[in-house]
Amino acid sequence: SGSTTLDASATNATSFEFRLFGGIYGYAAPVICTATLTYYGWLCSWNSTTVPSGSYVLVSEAFNSAGSTFSSGVSVTVDN
Repeated sequence: SGSTTLDASATNATSFEFRLFGGIYGYAAPVICTATLTYYGWLCSWNSTTVPSGSYVLVSEAFNSAGSTFSSGVSVTVDN
């Protein structure tokens, strides 16, 4: 629980969002943060206390002029 920095990278991406599947959200997958392009890649700060405790799959979605694509998921457990 608490705050953590999420990061992602992709060639030709114009924006990134991070989403959560599972838990109380099921397949609705709300955006938990929108990343900012930095010298180190796409970064955003996520405060997990805004999410109910449970098991989730965290994915990033990269956007460019051709559309969007999702990363493979990472399992996370939120314990607030």
